This record gives sequence, structure tokens and C-alpha cells, in this order.
Amino acid sequence: MKSKENFKNMDNDEIMDSLALLKTQQKSKKKTCSSKDTCQVKDKSGKVVDKAEQEKENAWRKQKADAAKADFEKLKKEKEAKGEKVVALVCPKSDNGSGVEEECGGAVFGICSYGKKSGKARCACNKGYAGRACQLSEQE
Repeated sequence: MKSKENFKNMDNDEIMDSLALLKTQQKSKKKTCSSKDTCQVKDKSGKVVDKAEQEKENAWRKQKADAAKADFEKLKKEKEAKGEKVVALVCPKSDNGSGVEEECGGAVFGICSYGKKSGKARCACNKGYAGRACQLSEQE
């Protein structure tokens, strides 16, 4: 990637092309494992995360995501009662490790949830995973 100084000299088209290239490179990355049992989850520094700590944090994230999804369902019912248009909760998809595209990479990698601030669907990634559709490890 270019340095910060080089970006100052680039025009908007060049910057957009560079960002598009990065995006396609990230999408083409394959997961190195396909299930919780075969993966060694690592944090941003590259250290392997303890299984108990990982399960505890994933349970907390799932609880938070489920609460947000429940809020969305409540909001959806209120809007439908008023006759307003309701946008469906659809998260980005990524490979679940076995070649099948699932929302947020499947239950092993993340959960589809509702962003309270943005009002849009988003992926709540499990510990050790990152990216728009939980397609990357935190290390990447």
C-alpha cells in the first residue's frame, strides 16, 4: 500500500481504485478453518485466546446482538402498525468455511444484528474474527 505522503498527491479516482482493489483482495481471502473446534482463535497481537474466555465473550456478544435484534423486531412491528415502510434485516454474507455463503459467515464466526445508531443490519463478530462479514481473523 502507498504511504500517507503518496495519498496526498493522488486524485480521487486513484484513491477510489486503490480502495476498490483492497476490497476485492479482502473478499477473496479464504478462511483457514471451518469450525470452532478446528480453529485456534488469536487476538490482534497474535496470541492464542483461552477457550473459556472466548466462550464467555461470545456469549456476551450473542446476548447483546439478540437484544438489538429484539429491539429491531419491536420497532418493525410499530412501523408496520403505522403503515410505514420497514427495511429488512439483511447482513453481508461470507464463506462459512465449507464453501457456503451465510450471513456473517455463519454462527461460528458472527451473528446478524441491528445497529442502534445506524439503523442498519450489521455483523456482531465472535471473538477472534473481524471484518464487515466476519470474514477475517482479528490478526489481519
